[in-house]
Amino acid sequence: MVSDVLLNGDRIYAAVQGIDIQAFSLQDGAAQYLGHSMGPQGVCAVDCPDVLSNLTLSGDTIFATSFMSGAIRVVDDGSGNLGAAEVLPVGTRARGLALSAGAGDYIFVGTDAGLNVHPTSAAANAAPIYAEQNGWGIVRGITGEGETLYAASGGRGLLTYDLSLNLVDTDTTPGIDSDYGGFGVYLHDGLLFFADARAGFSIFDVSTPANPASVSQVADPDFDAIDGAVFSGTTAFVCDGNNSVRSYDISVPSAPVLLDKAFVNDTAGGCLQLALQGTVLYVAGSAGLGLIDATDPASLVVAKTLTLPSREGLLSLAVSGATLYGSAFDVDLESGTDSLARTLVAFDITNPSDPVQIYEGADIGLGQRLVARGGKLYASAGPTGVHVFDIESGSEPHLEGTIEGIGNTYWLHFTDDTMFVSARGAGVIPVRVGKTE
Repeated sequence: MVSDVLLNGDRIYAAVQGIDIQAFSLQDGAAQYLGHSMGPQGVCAVDCPDVLSNLTLSGDTIFATSFMSGAIRVVDDGSGNLGAAEVLPVGTRARGLALSAGAGDYIFVGTDAGLNVHPTSAAANAAPIYAEQNGWGIVRGITGEGETLYAASGGRGLLTYDLSLNLVDTDTTPGIDSDYGGFGVYLHDGLLFFADARAGFSIFDVSTPANPASVSQVADPDFDAIDGAVFSGTTAFVCDGNNSVRSYDISVPSAPVLLDKAFVNDTAGGCLQLALQGTVLYVAGSAGLGLIDATDPASLVVAKTLTLPSREGLLSLAVSGATLYGSAFDVDLESGTDSLARTLVAFDITNPSDPVQIYEGADIGLGQRLVARGGKLYASAGPTGVHVFDIESGSEPHLEGTIEGIGNTYWLHFTDDTMFVSARGAGVIPVRVGKTE
């Protein structure tokens, strides 16, 4: 797959996925192959985690980004013979690139952790002369307690802030070296659970809130993408993407013990989020709502799957009283689920083991997270903002309005009168909403 193309006179440069940059000459409307330069990750068999893009030319030198390696520099000798790619590392995933003009040329690289700057003439593998230290990265999960906020950043790891959004601590996590990084953060009984996607998960002791202390990291080559988590006593139930739902004994936080796995991929689909009501574990799956009997965490039993009449799967869940709410979506492998509109659905869980769908709303683009609080349901809605539903006054949820202009909303956390919204590249944004409970 060609990931980027650059035209310069009769010369064409093409980046092929994460494999190489190729040079062609245009002659009589036809492209003649001249040479290539192998990317830093080399040839990949099937799924290439790397992508070469942002091809930019300065004189006889091509600059580009390697998603997994940083910025790269390749010299064309004038006849299309390309030299070896030299890496200018940036410490995390590289996404954008620009060159300055004039004396003292520099290359600016946008990364998951913020801005990096290299001189264009820097030696291969030289450290950047500037690397943003206080950038948010790609923030997804957010939680907090008291005067402290915790954010899961795909580019930086675990970020700790006070309520004025002053950075007080940063803890690098294994996921910043992978292609996804931090997904979610969850607090439970003095511990912070950091869902680190393909890198697994980490547990931090937050008895000193402003200075989380790492106590364990759990990695497994079988992990797909650790994201959702719910807790019951000393048991953590963990969502592992297209793989399974796992239960862990965390009574000794420094040594979590895997108790069992429940495979729901061929029924409910990939596990995206979890909710717990008593001993029933609800799975927001890409093919429907899954139910797991978690009476014995060491022996999880897949009980049933409910398919949705007009949608394919569920992205997130929230429980309020005897009602389970979910955001429903249709899978689209081309555009990705983030770009699709979603609807609010509701299930009567008076009998937790036998949920009955009682509502599906209009297609208004619900996003990644639902939070039920004080008779309201708050739903992130991507670039649209946050939808607010009244779930107390009538027999069906009523959309009261939408809070707009707060970035690409993803995750929500509430204090007494403020909603903190994780907005991915825009960081965490506080919104004063008044007392909500």
